Amino acid sequence: MKGFALLLVVVTLALGIIFDDDHYRLRQLGQPSDQAVVDHRDSSYTSMTWVGSPSENYLQLRFFDKVEGGLCLRPTWADINRLSEHDPRLNHLRFTTASGALAPAKTWAGEAPDPGTLPNSAYVRFLPVGVLLNESLMSKAGNDQRRVDPHILVIGLGSSAGILVLAHHFPEAAITVVDIDQKVIDIVRDHVPLTNWLTTQKTADGSPRLTLVAKDARQFVRFDALRAARKADLIILDAYTAGSTIPSHLMTREFFAECAAALSPEGMVIGNIIGSYTGEKRRVVGGCLRSLRAAGLAEAYNIPVLGSFYDNAAQVDVDHPRNNIVIAGKQPVDPKRAAAGWARLQQFVPFPEFETDTYLSAQYALVDGKSRPITAMVPSSVIDGADSSVRLSLKSEEPSPGSPAYARIARTDDIQVIAQARRLVADWYRTEHEKMKLVGFPLGWADAPEAKVLWRREIDWVKGAREVWRVTMINARDANTNSGESLVGPLEGPQRDSAMVNWTIADAPLFTDQMPNADIVAH
Repeated sequence: MKGFALLLVVVTLALGIIFDDDHYRLRQLGQPSDQAVVDHRDSSYTSMTWVGSPSENYLQLRFFDKVEGGLCLRPTWADINRLSEHDPRLNHLRFTTASGALAPAKTWAGEAPDPGTLPNSAYVRFLPVGVLLNESLMSKAGNDQRRVDPHILVIGLGSSAGILVLAHHFPEAAITVVDIDQKVIDIVRDHVPLTNWLTTQKTADGSPRLTLVAKDARQFVRFDALRAARKADLIILDAYTAGSTIPSHLMTREFFAECAAALSPEGMVIGNIIGSYTGEKRRVVGGCLRSLRAAGLAEAYNIPVLGSFYDNAAQVDVDHPRNNIVIAGKQPVDPKRAAAGWARLQQFVPFPEFETDTYLSAQYALVDGKSRPITAMVPSSVIDGADSSVRLSLKSEEPSPGSPAYARIARTDDIQVIAQARRLVADWYRTEHEKMKLVGFPLGWADAPEAKVLWRREIDWVKGAREVWRVTMINARDANTNSGESLVGPLEGPQRDSAMVNWTIADAPLFTDQMPNADIVAH
C-alpha cells in the first residue's frame, strides 16, 4: 500500500506539472513580451493576479487566466492631478496627500503602478448609460452630469475599472460596491490608490463617494439595500467569477425582483452579460432578458459592445460572443420612448478632459497568412528606436467603414524586413532582459518559420473610448434588433404561450431559484 501511495503521489505531481495552469498568461502567442506580475493572491473563491504591460499600457486583474477588468497605466492618477491644475473639470479627482500603492512583486520593473480612470476594458465605458437614461435624475440636475447625484449599487468589484469610470464622469455619485471576496477588495485597494482614496471622500450632501462591502450580493440587496434611507437609482450587475461565469443565484427571476424592490421609481438595473444573439451563448443574453422582464422590470433593452477594430456597426456578427450591456427598468428605456435619454447617449463624450494622441501603446508581432499571431508582441520601441526604416516599410491597413477607428495597423510581407525585425528583437533582448525582468526570449521570434507578415499595431486609448462608444451607439439605436421584445418575445403568461415565435432568441430560458442554470449556460 505504501508503494502504491508513493506511486500515486508521483503520478499526481507529474500530471500537475504537465497540466499546470498558466494563470498569469505571461508567455502566450499574442501577449505582450514585457508583461509582468505586480501581485498574486489566492482566496477561497479565486486565484487573482495583477498583471501589467508598460508598452501595452495596461494593468489587468486576472482571475485564473481570465481578465476581469483592466486600467490604463497612463494617464496615471498623478498625471490627472497635474492636469487638474489647469482643468477644473478634474478637480473631483485631485489629491493633496495620497497614499501610494503597495510595493509590486519582484517580477515588476520600476515603480509601483498608479493608474488613473482611463480603462483598458471596453465594456466598463458603458456603465454611465444607467445614469444618462434616468430622466428624473438628469432633469433635476439640469442635464449636467457633473451635478447629477445618483446612488449606485455595483455588484462585483473586479479591477475597479468600472467604478473609476463612474467616479470620473459623475463627481456627485455615491457608489456602493458589494463583493463576496474580501481578498479581491484588499488587492484592489493595495494597488489602485485612486480607488482607495475615493473611500475617504464625500459628495456635496455628505454621502461617501465609494463604499466597499464584503458580503454576498443577494443578502445585501435583500436586507441592506431594501432598508437604505435612499433607494438605488442604478444597480449594476458585474459579478463574473473565474471563467466568466455568473453566480447562479444572481441571475434568477427572484433575485431580479429583489433588485426591483430596492430601486427608486425610475431606477434601473444594467448588467454586463457575455453572450450573443445566435450561436451557443444566445441563451445567456436571452435568459437574462427574459428573467428580468418576468421579475417586473419589463422595460428591457440590450446594447452589444462593439469593441474590436474589426467590428462594424452596420454588420454586427450576432453569432460572436461579446460583452452586452443589458438594461431593464419600469420606465421606458428604448430609443423611441426614452428619446431624451438616448439623445444624451449620442452626445456623451467619454473622458472629455483627456487629449487624443497622448496615451498610446504600440506593439510588433509576427503573424501568419490569416493574421493570427505566431509570436508574442514586443514593444514598438524595440524596432522603431533601433531602425526607423522598418516602420517606413510597412503598409497601413485601413479600418472598414463603420468600425471604431482607434487603432493604426500596418504590415509587410517583405522577407528582408522581417529578418531585420528578428535581429533587432534579439539584440534588444540580449541587452535589456535583465533590466526589464523579462520572463524569457519573446515567444516565437526565434523559431517561427511560418511567419509571413510583420504586423504593427498602435492604440490610442482615449480615442478608443470615444470611438467604441460612438460606433456601439449607432448600432444600439436599432430597436427592431435590440429591444427585449424583439429578442425574447412577450412577457410571461398566456400571451407568450400562444404567441407565434418570431423573436430572435426563441429558446431563451427563464432562470428561477428552482432552475438556476445560468452558470451552465454561461459555460
